[in-house]
Amino acid sequence: MGNMEITQTRVEAIISPVLEKRQVKLCGVKVSGRLSSPLIQIFIDWEESPITIAECVKVSREIQDLFDIEERFAPDYRLEVSSPGIDSPLEEAWQFRRNIGRVIRVDHEGIQVEATILDVTSDGISKLEIEGEEVRKPFTELSGSFVVLFPKKKSLAKRKRNEA
Repeated sequence: MGNMEITQTRVEAIISPVLEKRQVKLCGVKVSGRLSSPLIQIFIDWEESPITIAECVKVSREIQDLFDIEERFAPDYRLEVSSPGIDSPLEEAWQFRRNIGRVIRVDHEGIQVEATILDVTSDGISKLEIEGEEVRKPFTELSGSFVVLFPKKKSLAKRKRNEA
């Protein structure tokens, strides 16, 4: 039997039972390299806290077992299971919820600004603090935002005004 092309959709379908069982969230799948020896990268996380290396190893082993059962899978695939990393975009509600208090870069009125996540509601709205004002935005508008590792310092004048 010839090798069936390994696609992101196919990988997601095969691994979803493992992720569900282990209560792990899928943040992305990337398939690259040659058809005969593809590199399959799977990015996972926990909803409440950053995923551990130990958990990535466990998930990796279980996924490998599943891939080995799939007889039409490329025999020389390489598998990498890791956390998405701080530089990957926030897409899901749980990712925003986990970053409450952090500064993210968002598109606001056509320009990129830094905003602090104040709260995330169940109806898909995020409360953000943008330049001293509370702004409510739906997730659909925030999808693809990034956590800012080194936010710009707020000017003292603004801070004084907020405390008054």
